[in-house]
Amino acid sequence: LFEQTISLGAPPALREDALSRLVEARAANGDRQGAVEAAREYLRQYPNGRRAASVRAWAGLETR
Repeated sequence: LFEQTISLGAPPALREDALSRLVEARAANGDRQGAVEAAREYLRQYPNGRRAASVRAWAGLETR
């Protein structure tokens, strides 16, 4: 569902939310590589996004 929302060209705010939730869903399902890929895409598009910190955490990309 999240991938479909993204691919259909959703408005930016909805796309940001869908992409962050895709990271969360992939991480919760144990798809670490998928979570990392989606997180990198999220961070490329929204480097200062409102969910950037959570996205980094879910994908294990937290910076110290």
